[in-house]
Amino acid sequence: MLYRLTRWQRPMVIVESGGYLGMSSAFILKALADEDLTQAKLYSLEGIAITEG
Repeated sequence: MLYRLTRWQRPMVIVESGGYLGMSSAFILKALADEDLTQAKLYSLEGIAITEG
């Protein structure tokens, strides 16, 4: 689903959260490559800890 959605929308910037094992990143990056979107950027955020005080 991420592959098709990425190819359909052709985004130039993607931010994902919790990409566990990198599978979603792999599908997104493959779709960007297949669409020849060489200038597109993927930002992946993983496990942000919030602490108090």
